Amino acid sequence: MSEKNRSKSDQKRQAKKLEEVAEKLTELSPRQLARLKLRENLLEAIQTHQRLRNKEARRRNIQFLAKLMRKDSSQEIKQEIDKITGNSIIAKRDLANLESWREKLLSDNSALGDYINEYPGTKHQTLRQQVITAREAIGTGSEKLASKQLLRYLRRQMEHQEE
Repeated sequence: MSEKNRSKSDQKRQAKKLEEVAEKLTELSPRQLARLKLRENLLEAIQTHQRLRNKEARRRNIQFLAKLMRKDSSQEIKQEIDKITGNSIIAKRDLANLESWREKLLSDNSALGDYINEYPGTKHQTLRQQVITAREAIGTGSEKLASKQLLRYLRRQMEHQEE
């Protein structure tokens, strides 16, 4: 259906969806925004929104962002946002995969070689050091911290492999 043939209610629903996507965009960090590869004018409008404090100005800016996004594929942007924020099925699957690798690396010495074969761009020494640190922390108060650091490292490596 073309833009002219849609009912006014459909147009309003579409505008509301775009505004919701725009709102999600404004909640992302600069690092996450950089991963989206947005047009320059859209990125500037997002940065402007993040500086605004007045509620009405923020509302108008969201509408402006939605207008700018009409030219882009808002569905693709929403999927990327969900992937970055961890709300997509793919992101949840990736997290489960990373947690599985973390458990294997902590429990099995041969898993290190398996991981390096699976992700060849991984820095061997850094990974080995992260695993050793996490293993040494088992049973101490810093076990959770070391485990989280290993998971973060694995996530960065996976993201680096995707690029």
